[in-house]
Amino acid sequence: MGVDLTPVSPVAAPGPAPGRAGTPGRVDPGAVLAWTSVGPALVFAGWLLAGYPLAATGHLVPVLAVPAGLAAAALLVALARRLPAVPDTPWWSVAATLAVAAGFGAFTAAHASGHVVLRRDSAVYALLGRWLADTGGLRIPARLEYIGAPDAVVTATAPGLYPAGADLTAQFMSGTALTLAPAGWGGGWGAILLVPALLGALALLAFAGLAARLVGARWAPVAAAGLALLLAVLLTVRSTYSEPLAQLLLLAALCLLLDATTGRHRRLAAAAGLLLGLGLLVRIDAVRDLALLVPIVGWLALRRHPGWWPLALGALVGAGYGVVDAYGPAQAYVSDLSHLVRTAAYGGTGLLLATVVAVPLLRRWRWPVPAGVAPAAAVAVGLGLLLLAARPLFWTGHGTGTAEPFIESLQRAQGLTPDGTRNYAEQSVRWVTWYAGLPAVLLAGAAAVALTWRAVRGRPDAERWLLGLGLPLVSAGSVLVNPAITPDHPWADRRLVPTVLPVVTLLAVWAVAAAVRHAGRWSAPLAAVGLVALLVPPAQASRALAFTRTEAGEPAAVDAACAAFAPGEVALLVDARSRQEWTAVLREACDVPAFGVPGLNNDDVATRTQVTDAAARVRAAGGIPVLVAQSGDPLPRLTDRPQRRIVDLDTAEHRRMITTRPTGLDPLSIELWRADPD
Repeated sequence: MGVDLTPVSPVAAPGPAPGRAGTPGRVDPGAVLAWTSVGPALVFAGWLLAGYPLAATGHLVPVLAVPAGLAAAALLVALARRLPAVPDTPWWSVAATLAVAAGFGAFTAAHASGHVVLRRDSAVYALLGRWLADTGGLRIPARLEYIGAPDAVVTATAPGLYPAGADLTAQFMSGTALTLAPAGWGGGWGAILLVPALLGALALLAFAGLAARLVGARWAPVAAAGLALLLAVLLTVRSTYSEPLAQLLLLAALCLLLDATTGRHRRLAAAAGLLLGLGLLVRIDAVRDLALLVPIVGWLALRRHPGWWPLALGALVGAGYGVVDAYGPAQAYVSDLSHLVRTAAYGGTGLLLATVVAVPLLRRWRWPVPAGVAPAAAVAVGLGLLLLAARPLFWTGHGTGTAEPFIESLQRAQGLTPDGTRNYAEQSVRWVTWYAGLPAVLLAGAAAVALTWRAVRGRPDAERWLLGLGLPLVSAGSVLVNPAITPDHPWADRRLVPTVLPVVTLLAVWAVAAAVRHAGRWSAPLAAVGLVALLVPPAQASRALAFTRTEAGEPAAVDAACAAFAPGEVALLVDARSRQEWTAVLREACDVPAFGVPGLNNDDVATRTQVTDAAARVRAAGGIPVLVAQSGDPLPRLTDRPQRRIVDLDTAEHRRMITTRPTGLDPLSIELWRADPD
């Protein structure tokens, strides 16, 4: 029997009880697809609910955290026990979806990055995850008793570390590191670095479940494969970034929201809100998604759906964890992004006020929507998309913050006009075409226009699309307008992973499915053409880097560095690169007190006078000072004692490109030297 990709209506009535088909005793494949798309997210949400209070108070130890996490996960799974099965689901679709997710997880795990020497954000998360696994707390002692108060000579802070009284806190929200920590209890670096691949595979299942609910179960494996082939997704889930967990929670929440509206289930709505709210504990960008949730709550209230207040309550509970983190361990980090938080807060407040006013007014509205509104709305969406894509013709993006010297160095190396203020935000749609391909982007744009028309006209499936894709669609649009990230690739492309690429892929799949549905006897060849358009360009774009692995050997290098320090020794990092890459590593992975000794006027290398002063302060406090540098060059100028190389690693990193798709690796040399001061 051939595989039938003819789409069916995804509008579902409540299915049979989970785990049963129409015939008693038989497993319903629709129930399997429904549960695999949301069950893992509920388990991880339970872990965050139970684990964060323990981590915040310094008690994240297996004997307490494992039972608490299992209990919380069980409660959330029980909360979603009335999950309706995805209708008209064949077993081949379930098997193919699971195969895509499993293959994706295995492939990305085999090519996982070893990035733990701090150069970019993923190392910050990995180091905090390791610190949590080893110590059980989010606070990192500054160990000022070894150096006295920081001053012009020494500093306790470093990239990835913020001051917090007598302690330090890691950059970023705490949810991702909290998710990495259990892997470190038994598996060390190797297990920690594999967690993103697991999260990415589970996020694929959630995405397939969303596609099944909106397009049809037969298209779920196609959607999963389309997303899995995207290079930006492949590379992001190879490193310990926040995006894989954020994507999993968001996509599963949307699945639960659709299921809640299918059967008017309050508990499913509460679970959906909880997952969306917990996104704030994972990354601060989720404040935008929470603001966009307000109109959805208002829409459900307008329709008198009983799930509107459980959805809002669940979101408040989940977001409460993020708020506590923002005012606690992540306070210094969030204060650096106060402009983003304020903008989202103002927007959310405005949406809340507008919703409170609009809901009672719209309940009294009795007139039909004028006939010209639907085409006008569709045209407006189409023009907006064209304007977004055409921005390079009339607008130039600026604003890179403190990254201006870095951007200028890349521009010079690539023959571009040096301008460190350029953020290349106007190129964001082009970034998407690099990975998804122009056919998928055009199909997605056409689908957005068509679905807008259908939604305004009140078509039967319009509400499901508004609920299932409205929030991520607007969120993706805001990301494309302003990616707000240092614009070197593939680094910048992780910004596309949580919403932009899933939205583009799902809309493109819907466009192909709709065309196949109306093609009659031409449906089979049209389906084949559609599959080629969806899958071949991403596969070709990924070919150059898909089988590469970066930063290999760094975990072993960190272990070697840790072994080179004896109890009581205090690291004084004397050059810019060692302060950048190794201060947080020595503190969080090695539990070695580490302090930077910046050169005068913030020069690259400390002076001999500074080093002598810092070493005397360490000795006076009962410590043993050790000078640390990234290379052997500075140390002979700072001490007459012999030096020793403790790390010598040749590895590779992604080539950093500004205006073209990344296609290669650059060699990366990592060294670490130590010497005793005079």
